[in-house]
Amino acid sequence: PIHHKGMEGVVPQASTGEIRQLHPEGGNYVKLRVGGRIQFDDLIDEHEKKYGALSKYSAEVNVPDEQQRWQSTNVERKLYSRITHRIEMA
Repeated sequence: PIHHKGMEGVVPQASTGEIRQLHPEGGNYVKLRVGGRIQFDDLIDEHEKKYGALSKYSAEVNVPDEQQRWQSTNVERKLYSRITHRIEMA
């Protein structure tokens, strides 16, 4: 996994997530951490056995209900929380 902190100074974004300026700003301190591989297969397998297959990303354009496709259910949020916890403990 890769974790970075400080990129908000390099590429400032509005609260809506839109980039406020096109050119990166220099003079910022960015902390980058790279770690070893972390396995999540067991968490995903357990989730899919109980709730069915997770949605898969597609690069397809003009997919109906594009925004709704990215809305997570409560059980998906619980899975993401478990994945996040595993990353934090690594």
